[in-house]
Amino acid sequence: MNGLDLSLPGAVDGQEDAVIDAAYMAYVNYELYFFSDGDNLREFIEHPLDYCGPVTDPVTHERFIPVSSSPRFDFRGKPYFFLSDSTRAFFEAHADSLEWPDYKMIY
Repeated sequence: MNGLDLSLPGAVDGQEDAVIDAAYMAYVNYELYFFSDGDNLREFIEHPLDYCGPVTDPVTHERFIPVSSSPRFDFRGKPYFFLSDSTRAFFEAHADSLEWPDYKMIY
């Protein structure tokens, strides 16, 4: 996107343009979020539910908006939210064998 001269609003402070760089990026489930600076990135990591919006359940692939009571499991340093306790349990038991999107293209 940088080469196309496009901008993207930051995930925490939508008034500032995000920096499209892996150093200012965070994941929640399959979704990627970019931030205008390190402070906004840290705020998002501490309170992802305040900013993330709809996500995709990694087991059922259904879209939903996670809330504070949504089951959560942290895997490979990233938070994952689920529609139910049963999908969370399945994910925890099989996370290493699930297929993962290839996000290497952004680096």
